[in-house]
Amino acid sequence: GHPVASVIGKPIPFAVSGEPMTEAAALIRKAIEDGAMATGAVRARRHDGSAFWMEVDVSSIRDAKGAVANSIVVFHDITDRRAAIEALRTSEERFRLVTNATSDVVWDWDVHDGRCWYSSGMATVFGHQIGESERIPTIWQEHLHPDDAMAVLQSMEDLISGANESWSGTYRFRRGDGTWATVNDRAFVVRDPSGRALRVVGSMTDATERLALEDQLRQAQKLEAVGQLTGGIAHDFNNLLTIIIGSAEILADTVKEPSRRWMVEAVMDAAERGAALVARLMAFARRQPLAPVPLDLGSALMQLESMLRRTIPNTIEIRMSLAPDLAIVSIDPNQFDNAILNLCVNARDAMPSGGTLIIETANTRLDEDYARRNPGVEPGEYVAVSVSDSGSGMPKDVLARAFEPFFSTKASGKGTGMGLSMVFGFVKQSRGHIKLYSEPGQGTTVRLYFPHDRAATLPEDGRAADIPMRWQGNEHILMVEDDPAVRKHVAELLTSFGYRVTAAGSGPEALAALDELSEVALLFTDVVLPGGLNGRELADQALAQRPDLRVLFTSGYTRNVMLNDGRLGPGFDLLSKPYRRTELAAKVREVLDRPAP
Repeated sequence: GHPVASVIGKPIPFAVSGEPMTEAAALIRKAIEDGAMATGAVRARRHDGSAFWMEVDVSSIRDAKGAVANSIVVFHDITDRRAAIEALRTSEERFRLVTNATSDVVWDWDVHDGRCWYSSGMATVFGHQIGESERIPTIWQEHLHPDDAMAVLQSMEDLISGANESWSGTYRFRRGDGTWATVNDRAFVVRDPSGRALRVVGSMTDATERLALEDQLRQAQKLEAVGQLTGGIAHDFNNLLTIIIGSAEILADTVKEPSRRWMVEAVMDAAERGAALVARLMAFARRQPLAPVPLDLGSALMQLESMLRRTIPNTIEIRMSLAPDLAIVSIDPNQFDNAILNLCVNARDAMPSGGTLIIETANTRLDEDYARRNPGVEPGEYVAVSVSDSGSGMPKDVLARAFEPFFSTKASGKGTGMGLSMVFGFVKQSRGHIKLYSEPGQGTTVRLYFPHDRAATLPEDGRAADIPMRWQGNEHILMVEDDPAVRKHVAELLTSFGYRVTAAGSGPEALAALDELSEVALLFTDVVLPGGLNGRELADQALAQRPDLRVLFTSGYTRNVMLNDGRLGPGFDLLSKPYRRTELAAKVREVLDRPAP
């Protein structure tokens, strides 16, 4: 039912009609009349009714006079080609959508003409507004860090000219706001059959935040490892120091000759310095025994101000900016005072020619985003205490190691390198957070964050009442210590104060003794004990049998068996090793004189 033309004696297997036929006929007619070549595409229909795309090519042959003698019309079935083009167009569109949806910058570089296409990440991630296509020297190379540019460009040239199919590298790249990002870049090269590079496709990832977090994690792991080592030796070392200090005190009472007494005093001084060093290490390792109480940090700082003014020279101006209505925190007040003093002494040493020391407080909130960028921080309400100075500041390499124990930039004999380490350990053990900011020549700010304790209330007078102390007594004390030498030494000290003493080497042994001794008034026990019961568990069982029993703990290393990482709960008393005999006598008397539970 369709007009059929003949091509080399064969019927054409399709027909065109309707509007497409009109378009095709017009194209052919015009080409013949003009004697020109023409090409067009129309929709056509086969004899079986199926539709397809047809391309029409018209060529004319002229005679000697230039008139059109013949015309050749060629019909091509281009259905598959059109489908492929449409698929490619769809694929490219999907590629653009996918690349723009990622957090990376995807780039496609045509090596032949130097044009490079960038995904929208170049604007959203790095802040560079670019056109549809840009040349590499003006967009990428221009923003490479000068110290990294040569190596990166050389590696890219090696990729194009060499046999490798991929490349990866890390370099610094300037953002639109002028700051530097650390970039991980990965590239893959497409080559022709001869091996010549045609195009390079790659992706740029801003790894600045991830690398910073990894560095923080490595630093935390390093500090934790040092803390574990410290805690492992502290218990035994403090036991030894307890014996040395106690024996030196007894010798001091008996040795009167000046020629020998100085040796006893030297032993005493060395032992106490050793005890102070262990205490600093324990603070850094977050293993020091803490006795937290509800505290108004503003009031605590005002009470500390007079001591600071005696410690800081007149060439340094002290400014205190204390926010009103500070939230209540629960921390150890003595350790807080020590932390502030350490920070102020560091600030003083950073300003030998004078300057300004500023202490500030504020209620603040550390949100989820801050916690994500600072591993170990719990989101919530905090009280921030900042100590700032206008001193010499610290370069980045020193800043990165500032919290390490024994690291110090001070001259020999001018510091132990434990000040910031102690502050770090105390804040972390108090469930807080510490941040250090410093620039060479611009000064340093150390900011401490302590969590708001909503359940805490201040005592009416803001501090615990003083308890009168009597050093002598005749009560019966059950003393529990696993180290035989320490047990013998402490038992003799307590006996010299007038007390009756029963000594035990383990928790089960102490419970057995308690069953037989009804008149025991005080359980004086080490925290770390063998035999299946630590000091805390022993105290719990003893108080279940004898609710009126007083309990005094002692320890050189708590190893988290008290409450909340070494933090004493309400009603618990602790005498830290090593201690002097006067401290032992005073603490025992203080606990015994307290009203019965």
